[in-house]
Amino acid sequence: MDNLLQESERKAYNPRSFCKVYQMDHQPLNTGEQKDMAEYFIDVVSKLEEMTPELKQLVKTLFCGVTSNNVVSLVRNCVILQLAN
Repeated sequence: MDNLLQESERKAYNPRSFCKVYQMDHQPLNTGEQKDMAEYFIDVVSKLEEMTPELKQLVKTLFCGVTSNNVVSLVRNCVILQLAN
């Protein structure tokens, strides 16, 4: 959808055909029900990961990171950094 609008002169896109074929939780997309953007994004990314191992690795490279926990001591002049995957 995004590429279609980006590469065309059109100012709008009618998502009717997309909504008919896209499914969330094995159900057709209900346009009368409001969904959170995060729900949709997680669903799309999950579907990408299931397609091929290469796409799964690409998703991991693009969206996964490292969690860090930084502790700054006010008593001693030091910073403790813990990284977790």
